[in-house]
Amino acid sequence: MTTESRTVLFVDLLGFSNLTLEYPTPILTFGPDKEGFSGSSYSPSHSVFTRFHGTLEWHLSQAAIAGDISAMVFSDCAYVVLANATLTATFAVELMQHFCLCLVPVRMGVGYGTFNPLRFTLNIHRSMFSGSGIVTAYEAERAARGLRIFIHPAAMAERPLLSLKTHLVALSSPTPSGAFELDYLYDDSADDGNAGSAAERDQDLMRAVYGMREDADTEKADVAEHYGNTIAALEHMRRLRGRPEFWSA
Repeated sequence: MTTESRTVLFVDLLGFSNLTLEYPTPILTFGPDKEGFSGSSYSPSHSVFTRFHGTLEWHLSQAAIAGDISAMVFSDCAYVVLANATLTATFAVELMQHFCLCLVPVRMGVGYGTFNPLRFTLNIHRSMFSGSGIVTAYEAERAARGLRIFIHPAAMAERPLLSLKTHLVALSSPTPSGAFELDYLYDDSADDGNAGSAAERDQDLMRAVYGMREDADTEKADVAEHYGNTIAALEHMRRLRGRPEFWSA
């Protein structure tokens, strides 16, 4: 068995356990009402589950075309290892953007440590690996609240590569699990005339976050804090880039 050190990404689908307990079946049925009408629909737990895995599957498949990637995928989380820290950071940013637009609440952690491949197959989802990189990625995801991408202190050893194509933002309240996060706003270099400017596309991210907040139970203090922290973090990233306040662009 070979052992090497690699950057590891942990992706966690937020609130899925509670949602599954509330909606344990994929289909909801209703009726008949007083007029005899009845019907059915997918449950919220099934809908977010399929969006989570569909989005993740697409990005994993695209990364696999480009080169070296391993992934362990579970029902509500995944660990992903790419060839280097630069690819990991850009993968995380693009994945977070897509998750937000698909109204899938996730938080991520970027760790660094030993990477022990145990099994590789042609299906990247069935790879198995262990090592301290998994532990630090998991710990990083718990650094704070919000739809954000936190970086474990161990991963800062790869800072030059992490910041090569992405932006690192210092946390106002660092913890032992993380003192930086990845900015996942759109880059000016990625502007697409058909999709709008980077500043305009940022607005789409914020609208998606507000949409998820409207559907969430914000009467619970931890849920309200979760979305409040997300909005504050995005506003801070926006200011650091010298862009207008949201909704004024």
